[in-house]
Amino acid sequence: MDSQLLIRNEIVIMVFYLIWFLVIKYNLKITYNKWNMVGLLCFGSIMNVITVITGITPMSGFHLKIDISTININLINGIGEMLNEGMFGVYNIVGNVLLFMPVGFLVPLICNRYNSFLKVTLFGFLISLFVECWQLFLFRGSDVVDLFLNTLGTMLGYFIYCLCKKMFFRFVMKFSSEQYSLQKIEEAGTVFSAIVPIVIAISLGFLDRVIYGI
Repeated sequence: MDSQLLIRNEIVIMVFYLIWFLVIKYNLKITYNKWNMVGLLCFGSIMNVITVITGITPMSGFHLKIDISTININLINGIGEMLNEGMFGVYNIVGNVLLFMPVGFLVPLICNRYNSFLKVTLFGFLISLFVECWQLFLFRGSDVVDLFLNTLGTMLGYFIYCLCKKMFFRFVMKFSSEQYSLQKIEEAGTVFSAIVPIVIAISLGFLDRVIYGI
């Protein structure tokens, strides 16, 4: 993982969060749930890690010509090939699952409106799908195996959330609101936390290309 890229993107993300919270506080005149703020910050940070690990920055290369030969759509063969790579393949499989488990855990934690298995699974699936589709424009291959494993990780994260909710109900419920008006803001904040790190990673990547004349 590129630690410098991670830190730089995180700083920019925090600036956007500061603007977001100030807008909520002073324009909408709403007292924001501090626990939800913590959850949103964690989610934004996780999304930043995802953008760096999956390498969606166009810094290393960008093209508009899509080569469909780089797309692997055979799930069974793809997993088999990974397993044939030995421990490296196992680490790759486990890593793809673990990478998206926080998504499945944090999304229902910070947003009551997304607190269902199907909605959370779809949320993680769409994030992974975007990453795989975007990689078609980079010098990276797109793989249905990654999409499957990321979605599986989201599912497992949701199951962990459900377990934590049963064990620590009062604490878990601090992160989201039962009030309808606040739920809409929390939903917007959750989508904001998913999109902004991706947009920042891509935008700064293009800026880097301009600065370094790539």
